[in-house]
Amino acid sequence: RRLQERRVEAGAILLRAPEVSVRVDSSGAIRIKRTSERGPSRELVAEMMIQVNALCAGFCATNGIPAVYRRQPPPETAPPEVPDGPVAMRAARRGLRRGEIGLEPDVHYALGVPAYMQVTSPLRRFQDLTAIRQVKAWLAGEPLPGDAEALGRIAATTEAVERAARQAESSATSYWILRHYAGRLGDAVEAVVIHVEPRKTIVEIDETLTVTSIAARPDHAPGQRLRLEVVDVRPRLGSLRLRQMAAGASPGSDARDPAAGS
Repeated sequence: RRLQERRVEAGAILLRAPEVSVRVDSSGAIRIKRTSERGPSRELVAEMMIQVNALCAGFCATNGIPAVYRRQPPPETAPPEVPDGPVAMRAARRGLRRGEIGLEPDVHYALGVPAYMQVTSPLRRFQDLTAIRQVKAWLAGEPLPGDAEALGRIAATTEAVERAARQAESSATSYWILRHYAGRLGDAVEAVVIHVEPRKTIVEIDETLTVTSIAARPDHAPGQRLRLEVVDVRPRLGSLRLRQMAAGASPGSDARDPAAGS
């Protein structure tokens, strides 16, 4: 708690968004679990990882050890408030500027630390392993494995691979969530409006945090609760079609809102 409070005082934004995990067992059954918030153990692990990464970044910067840093400039407008709910969470995320990587340390605004790097996951991220090798060599008084030029090449290559890996993971999760809804045609789902556009309304489904769109209506407003019917699902195309249900209508009935579309 003290570490977290210290970061917040330095400007950190605590984005505590719910999460969804998807598992497919040997029989092909799809298990979806939503976690509303982090428990104490996950909070502890997160703070320790941030602390170690920040300390290592400061150590490398102080001792002139070439390293790949992660930084995030402050927002151009007023800092977003700590979000509460999907609408505020979306606004807060859109208000933050994109994170950057580079060989020069700088503040990481959202984490509230003066310098930051990734070093705590060497088994799954090569940038972390590279940082550990640099620090170990410096502590042992040995030649550093990488100079600034080599680290620049590593940063560019690994960043592209990490983006591809994140996209693959996201696509796989989305596919199995859509497979889940493919078996629920005609069912009702609860959702919240998170953004309204002239031609479509962006909603987030409660149980899976899936963000999709429905036909816009004049009465739609951010934060509004909706009951939607699953009309059509095409997992391989990433397509989920929902239709707004009229108040009191049951799934599969004809008592749908004629203005809602799909």
